[in-house]
Amino acid sequence: YGPFATSASRSRLRLPRTTRLALRASLAGSVRIVYRFRYFNEVVQEYEQLPDGLTARGTWRRRPNPMSFRLAFMELINLHRSYLTPAQLYTCAVMYVRYSISGRVGAKRQLRDIDRPFLWALALPVGLFKGWKDRGRRNS
Repeated sequence: YGPFATSASRSRLRLPRTTRLALRASLAGSVRIVYRFRYFNEVVQEYEQLPDGLTARGTWRRRPNPMSFRLAFMELINLHRSYLTPAQLYTCAVMYVRYSISGRVGAKRQLRDIDRPFLWALALPVGLFKGWKDRGRRNS
């Protein structure tokens, strides 16, 4: 390829379209992205957790909005289960049932919204207990 290349020499070097696509697809899997990190030994932030600070009573901030947590755990179960371990998936299902019960979502809707009904059935007893406990705390 160059300014003096003839059309005949260009056509000889050009691969068929299917070969080019196959080559591009095979190379796409082998491309690595290398990140370079720079470390420095300086204090960036000081952190202090007070007994009466913002993080002391995090559960009180979760109680008013159980539907958001329900949707977050539903998304983890339905869309991101490929990288979750079975124990993490079970914990997500328990939390899904818990926040569904706290948000007064019925069993039919829970089953309709989740992709794995067997996982929902396994998590139901623990999730029911935790959800009822949350509802009792909110009502008192």
